[in-house]
Amino acid sequence: VDKDLKLVAWNQQYQYLFEYPKRLLYIGCDIKTIYEYNAQRGYLGNDDSNQKRLVQRRLTQLNTGNAYRLERELPNGKVIEIRGTPLKNGGYVTTYTDISDYHHVLTELAQSKSLLEERVSLRTQELQNVNESLQRENELRARTEQELLQVHASKSRFLAAASHDLLQPINAARLFAASIQAQVKNVQPPSKSLETTSQQLDDALTQAEQLINSLREISRLSSGKEQARRSHFSLDSLLRPLASEANAIASKKEIVFHWVPSNAWLYSDLHLLRRVLQNFVSNALRYTQSGKVLMGVRRKGSEFSLQVLDTGPGISENEMERIFEEFERLPGAVSNQGLGLGLSIAQRISQLLGHSIEVQSKVGVGSKFSISVPIGHIQPAKIEAHNQDPNLAGVHILCVDNEQRILMGMQSLLEQWGCHVVTATDLGQALSFWNLTHAPDFILADYHLDHETGLDVIEALRLHWQTNINAIVISADNSDEVRQNVSECNCLFMAKPVAPAALRNVLRQQINLKKQFS
Repeated sequence: VDKDLKLVAWNQQYQYLFEYPKRLLYIGCDIKTIYEYNAQRGYLGNDDSNQKRLVQRRLTQLNTGNAYRLERELPNGKVIEIRGTPLKNGGYVTTYTDISDYHHVLTELAQSKSLLEERVSLRTQELQNVNESLQRENELRARTEQELLQVHASKSRFLAAASHDLLQPINAARLFAASIQAQVKNVQPPSKSLETTSQQLDDALTQAEQLINSLREISRLSSGKEQARRSHFSLDSLLRPLASEANAIASKKEIVFHWVPSNAWLYSDLHLLRRVLQNFVSNALRYTQSGKVLMGVRRKGSEFSLQVLDTGPGISENEMERIFEEFERLPGAVSNQGLGLGLSIAQRISQLLGHSIEVQSKVGVGSKFSISVPIGHIQPAKIEAHNQDPNLAGVHILCVDNEQRILMGMQSLLEQWGCHVVTATDLGQALSFWNLTHAPDFILADYHLDHETGLDVIEALRLHWQTNINAIVISADNSDEVRQNVSECNCLFMAKPVAPAALRNVLRQQINLKKQFS
């Protein structure tokens, strides 16, 4: 409303929230008319006998020129938060937010609190009657702590199970992608488009894998169990996958995304640092509706400053202090994406890594988010190859997994290296499908099968052939319990998704050890 308390602008949600008829709202409409209409319907309070007083109180509040906040329960049961902000030249901007769900949660909490207080009161009375109040209070505290431990344990089990289910198809896809890349290299004449597509597929799967794994690590950030795993890595390995992902999003929004390649090397935790930079890029793309987003690096003494700049709405000084708080979203959002946790997570990771985050912004111009990272040392290049490996040619391998896609991907990859592969989904198939008289050289088994564990299958096959077959247990469940069980059965453990190069190195090492002791 303007300084004369005339209606200037509104949105459809406002009209829908208060169920206004179509002809009630118009530019220049006196706000008093709207208040009187609301009073007649009981939207200003329950005092039906004095509607004029209710309307006048609202108008007096607007004439004071002060900011205000209040909550009101509407006749239809909805609870609305109303915030009024005065304008410099007179008038108000008022926001109406439906907080019904929030009040419902508060009501349930109040009921639970009341019930809990009643129970505590009864327990306290019993403790006083036997003069053991202090002892019983300690017991109650211990019981509460035990319940909290059980809740955390349940959350950890859920995350492990969910991550396992999500990583299963990604693991199969990674194996297929590695096999496709090997086949593409042998295509004659060489196809640059196929090679590029296969690399983009592998990059996309890598990003999906990292996003899922970050769920576990973010949970560990709150628990204090997350540890930084620092290494020397190229800046290109950090920026290029992010740029590929950002370009796709920017193209859909029809904004320009640029990134500056660099041959610099960093010393940090690649995975955690990527999470920070990914949050910076995601926010820049989300809040920039037109213009550009730039990702690059500048040298600052003994450190590199990784920077993301945008031409978004910018952040005011009073909002700057709140953007790193949990569930606080940046101003200027035009979508419901994001929960307001990204920058809070970025700050926690930066504190864990000991890296400083800096934010510079100007309203109406844009923002710059940066994180300072120590300079790293160049490492020797690792040559990756998926063609036939003379060290693995002729090796007999039995693969056991309840996911047929993973078995197909594993077989395709291992046969590229020259291995003889037999696949099975359980112990029964393993015994019936292995037609050779001698035992396999290796068993690759998933830990969680349909009716048994991979360790059960390995132990049964070792007993069947009366020999200690080399075995690798592969699982997305990388909990300490699983690792301990695998170790006690004299097996190796590899976490899903399996990196083809890592699997090949393990197979080579085991073959070399076998040769040394044979």
